[in-house]
Amino acid sequence: MLITFLNLFLIAKCYKLKNALIWALCLLSLMVFCGTEGMSFFHVLTPLTARFFWGSLALCLSVFSFVLYRKKKLEICYRFKKEDIFKFLFFVWIIILGVVALLIVPNNADSMIYHLSRIEHWIHNSSVSYFETNTPQQIYSPVLAEYFILQTFLLYKTDIFSNLIQFFSYVFSALLMFEIMGKLKFSSFLKVVATLFFLSVPMAIAQSVTSQNDLASVLWLLVFVSLMLDLKEIKKLSLEELETTN
Repeated sequence: MLITFLNLFLIAKCYKLKNALIWALCLLSLMVFCGTEGMSFFHVLTPLTARFFWGSLALCLSVFSFVLYRKKKLEICYRFKKEDIFKFLFFVWIIILGVVALLIVPNNADSMIYHLSRIEHWIHNSSVSYFETNTPQQIYSPVLAEYFILQTFLLYKTDIFSNLIQFFSYVFSALLMFEIMGKLKFSSFLKVVATLFFLSVPMAIAQSVTSQNDLASVLWLLVFVSLMLDLKEIKKLSLEELETTN
């Protein structure tokens, strides 16, 4: 899934799409949802099917990215900016948290009661259809974050990567926080301060190494805010063009 996401991000950058990160996140989430529901519909929610699905996607997108690179439409470059020191410290911090997320075994109550337990039901049934349970949360709770975790279970047959969904939600939320502050025309210093404030929230740090879904919810909220700011900017530009024409 990570290879698929990276390819989607590079392709979005290649076509100079605004909010390449958001485009990649939305497309990957759509693939996870449609892939899971499709496998469930035919009752083939198995490791073999999941590996074939993601392997095919990764291969096709990698070939497409390579073709774009050969045509010199895909440029991988880097320019030094003032925030580079902050970016380096951010990189070190996420590496540390990433290692912790991999080493910690899921053990919090919510994960044991319904986040992970319903995934085991889905795998056993080869379907995400409703099943009998005395824990209602396994039935009515939102499923997208668990669909991501389910795919890691199927691909690797272990729960070692189950915490990474929250971890990457934490990382991407920080990146979107930085981007949103830029869209609000704040200075580089304030963008860094706002992002550091988010990164240092104790609950956010604690959640980033669990298999819950709170940070995934935060991520989609920030995606919504970012897109609304873009929409506001588009409307503003349209009004200015209309006034100029009149």
